[in-house]
Amino acid sequence: MNKCELHDVSVQFGSHFALQDVSFQVRSAERVAFIGPSGAGKTSLFRLIHGVLSPTSGQVIIDETDVSHFSSRQWRPLRCEIGWIPQGFGLVPNLRVLHNVLAGRLGRMNSFQAARMFLVPNAKETAAVHHLLDRVGIAEKLYQRTDRLSAGQQQRVAIARALYQMPSLLLADEPVSNVDPARAEATLDLLCNVATEERITLCMSLHNLHLAKRYFERLIGIRRGRVIFDLPASDFNSEEYRQLYELDDAELLSDSYGD
Repeated sequence: MNKCELHDVSVQFGSHFALQDVSFQVRSAERVAFIGPSGAGKTSLFRLIHGVLSPTSGQVIIDETDVSHFSSRQWRPLRCEIGWIPQGFGLVPNLRVLHNVLAGRLGRMNSFQAARMFLVPNAKETAAVHHLLDRVGIAEKLYQRTDRLSAGQQQRVAIARALYQMPSLLLADEPVSNVDPARAEATLDLLCNVATEERITLCMSLHNLHLAKRYFERLIGIRRGRVIFDLPASDFNSEEYRQLYELDDAELLSDSYGD
């Protein structure tokens, strides 16, 4: 079954197209990396799938339901199934790490349940959050204010929050951009392992092509709001790299990508 489908989707702001005639399908439990230069449209694409943006034209289908013209109210139950790790993290700075992670399940609660969870989180909830923080390497930060963490640590809080949500689809927008190479690999190990264990569909935007090829079975290249290739990671080569970044021969040879 397809988890997500886009059919000839465009998103237009005035005369500018953030996305233009985009079509692809992502199967349930598949792992797909979206790659491309900054400003290519990857973030707009994820915001579209998360229901933050609406298509100017075309169809967006999630779990076999056409959501192209859903209202905010219609989107709410669907968003409970879609985890979102944005570039800006989306955390509340003056809250403790515990409460930021707990917020991952707010969409599944009524106002009374949410207030109780924030005011007096129970032992089971606290233990679950601590376990996730341990998996991302910051268990000791459980009760620390989020604005006192480094950018890399805040990024890990955002990952823990998304996993606490228990999504069936996880959208991760550059989740390793603020961490060192060792932590980047550990983070991708975690996300990919959890996705496999829980059969979560994982869609991630990445700049690091080596990591994209290593961790993902399929790559979708985005440039200037358009899909320019959609292929198995094993088939990605210097020609696709040239197309993606519009490089000439000299630039290709001098670039760090290699083969």
